[in-house]
Amino acid sequence: MALAPKLSKDSYEIQFAINHLAHFLITTTLLPFLLAASTRPSADVRIVTTTSLGFRFGVISPISYPALTTVQDGWIMGPWMRYGRSKYANVLMAHHLAKLYPQITSVSVHPGVTDTELIGNTRLRDRLLIWSGNLGAKYFTSEEGALNQLWLAAGMEKSKVRNGGLYLPVGVDGVEQTKDIVDLDQKAEELWVWSEKAVDIVA
Repeated sequence: MALAPKLSKDSYEIQFAINHLAHFLITTTLLPFLLAASTRPSADVRIVTTTSLGFRFGVISPISYPALTTVQDGWIMGPWMRYGRSKYANVLMAHHLAKLYPQITSVSVHPGVTDTELIGNTRLRDRLLIWSGNLGAKYFTSEEGALNQLWLAAGMEKSKVRNGGLYLPVGVDGVEQTKDIVDLDQKAEELWVWSEKAVDIVA
């Protein structure tokens, strides 16, 4: 989160490589098994992807696919814009998975502002930004920070889960957070097509 400019060993911007491409590769590798499991009686197969409300930075500063093979070193908010794009990709991926494979429940989840080393290892100015941007928000312990993922993976009844949706802690439909994304279906499909090509090169 909010890493300094860097490329992965496969020459992709490091946050996008870790937060999206790695997840995309794992998910698509497991898809044949997940699809097979979904044909069983009373099947309840789910893909839960961890995102962040930081995805809004990706809405403000959209993904430029040609730039993903560069460090995208920009202005002072550059690390957060890069992080936001990778988290935006998580939201788009869950949305498109639900379109492609409706028999699998796919969601993205925001764990909340959680007291882990993800925040603790950031620079002081980034910690100040996080704290100031979340004034009045509930801070979760690391144990509490896992609750939204667990609830969407196994606790919430399948019939109550909005396939392709974003969920806030704990089990709260975050549809209001995504309703202003223009051409959501198109953007999600574009990401999917690009990602398929990218992971083929990586793999």
